[in-house]
Amino acid sequence: MNATFHHAFEEAADQLRAVSQLKNMSQVDRILSHGGLEGLDERRDRLDTYARAAAPEITIIAGGGIDADAIALLKRTTAIREFHVGRAAREGYQADLVQTLVRAAQQA
Repeated sequence: MNATFHHAFEEAADQLRAVSQLKNMSQVDRILSHGGLEGLDERRDRLDTYARAAAPEITIIAGGGIDADAIALLKRTTAIREFHVGRAAREGYQADLVQTLVRAAQQA
């Protein structure tokens, strides 16, 4: 069975050490992270650092306020290819909004 380590990851005193420890747990294949509370540029850099440290055993899923613009930026500038879009997709459950998010994730 595979497992995603959820946002508890953000509470670790040292996220890179946490990545190293989680890599020793074969069932953990994903970590969901928002990359911090700063602006998107800082979060992008941190998420990219996590992704490089976690590869190839673990995939980082970018979450925490991810919208279509953030997806496009992360896909252009990092190794992040998986996204959690809770809040961005819940705004009234608008089909066109969800389609916009899917298109952003599918574009190269």
